[in-house]
Amino acid sequence: MRHDIEFDAEGALLRGWFYEAEGTTEPAPCVVMAHGWSSTRRMYLDRFAEVFAAAGLAVLVYDNRGWGDSEPAPGQPRHEIDPWVQVGDYRHAITCAQNRSEVDPERIGVWGTSFSGAHAYVVAAMDRRVKAVVTQAPFISGRATYANLARVDNQVVGPDVFTADRRARARGAAAAIIPVIGTGPGRLVGLPTRDSHAWFSRAREELDPGWPNEVTLRSLDNYYCYEPAKYLPEVTPTPLLMIVGSEDGLTGGNLAAVAYTSAAGRRTSSSCPVVTSTPTPARASPWPRRRRATGSCGTCRSRSPRRRADGFPAAGWSGMDGLPAPCGNRRWVRPTGG
Repeated sequence: MRHDIEFDAEGALLRGWFYEAEGTTEPAPCVVMAHGWSSTRRMYLDRFAEVFAAAGLAVLVYDNRGWGDSEPAPGQPRHEIDPWVQVGDYRHAITCAQNRSEVDPERIGVWGTSFSGAHAYVVAAMDRRVKAVVTQAPFISGRATYANLARVDNQVVGPDVFTADRRARARGAAAAIIPVIGTGPGRLVGLPTRDSHAWFSRAREELDPGWPNEVTLRSLDNYYCYEPAKYLPEVTPTPLLMIVGSEDGLTGGNLAAVAYTSAAGRRTSSSCPVVTSTPTPARASPWPRRRRATGSCGTCRSRSPRRRADGFPAAGWSGMDGLPAPCGNRRWVRPTGG
């Protein structure tokens, strides 16, 4: 049975659903879950929750603040994503679940996908009320992801754009807004990949027609600064399952595979291939072709990390500071030329 719920998160009213565990009248273990970057709970999370409930688990699923049915904090804009605020909201949701009579408060697990997958293991590292963690295609590194996403005309967007927005908002201007998805190469969007465009377009049409396709510019700045993989070693001894898309081009399946090795203790990984449609012919594609650098691991050919003088990743590079290639090698072959 599903119930509508709402709970306070330090001034923000968060709304969602609570699913009772099926097949039991005793307090049950509970899974706390929220969606990823700019998504709402109506975008498939009910399907996961129904499966968990049928297996005998209670489930609390909610919209992130400022998205879907949840409200932002007073004075804050809707559709802004701050990872640390969302981590705090997971902890408020855990408290809400613990206070329900249908839930065993000593058996709480967290589940997340993509951006919220990162939150799941950050929360588990910080909050020992969490007794199990499951992450699906988790976000690993803001800096490594940023170079492939934050682009206009195939050029990485630098910090001056965010500085101007911060100064304008401090003077009282409204938050700058960008689309989450779009096809124009000359316009900054939050998630410019083909699979993101296809997924959100289908989810909005079929599941949540009210999804706004907008996000604050500061949300990009916020995720650039988010390095959740640093918390993975602290998840121990909590059991961790990481489900990785081996061809995930958005959050980086290779980054997740490498980061996973830093999580000691009871852990399990599962690698799933990503099913993609037939590629659009280059001439007809609305997405610009990505220039990729040639620097790579000398053993497995994974691309290596690189930084511009201002600390932002150079165009065409991915990787994570301080981590080896998936094969374990730390010696990178330097590119020739630009």
